[in-house]
Amino acid sequence: MMEPLSFERAKGLALHAPFWRQEEVEALMADRPQLALYQTELLVSQRRALEWHNALYRDQSRRGEVVLCLQNSAGQYLMHSKSFYPSNVYRLLTGGIHYNEPLMAALERETLEETGWQAPCYQPLAVVFYTFCYQQERIPFFSYLFHSAVAGLSPAVQDEGESISAFSWMDADELKKATQVLLQLPPPWEDWGRMRAVAHTVLLQFMAKG
Repeated sequence: MMEPLSFERAKGLALHAPFWRQEEVEALMADRPQLALYQTELLVSQRRALEWHNALYRDQSRRGEVVLCLQNSAGQYLMHSKSFYPSNVYRLLTGGIHYNEPLMAALERETLEETGWQAPCYQPLAVVFYTFCYQQERIPFFSYLFHSAVAGLSPAVQDEGESISAFSWMDADELKKATQVLLQLPPPWEDWGRMRAVAHTVLLQFMAKG
């Protein structure tokens, strides 16, 4: 279950404290005073727990991710699929924040790598504080959602290592259907799908508010 989170409560989350920078979120809140913060706990498989644990603690390859909510002039959002996903799976574009990389630098880099676009004007939407749970283990993670209007632009992948196989622009109804697909994935994708569905749920709430 996803729950609203105050900034003061976020500062008190000891598990998450080493992996986010309060000044970065304060800067986002200065730009968007109504910035939404959420927390959620998700049960994951041993495989996923090990994957996220190693990325955070052993390899120190990422401390979170940026989520690109890119909207065209028709009000649709850019979704993508990858060559190794199950069929009919589309999701919002995301990219990892390197361990010592500033948040906004990650946003610019990932936008360029996945779309070929040079840093469109972004507005912060929300930050999600995840806790991945496997037996007694607890692993923190973060998604930073950003919105940008990109009328007239067509994505062109710059990093072939991303394995992006298709793009699709989706309206609210299509986005809801894509979210349901994520929530209904079979093993071994089910925990990944639940995690990925969270950002889409946040975006749909944002869209509903107009």
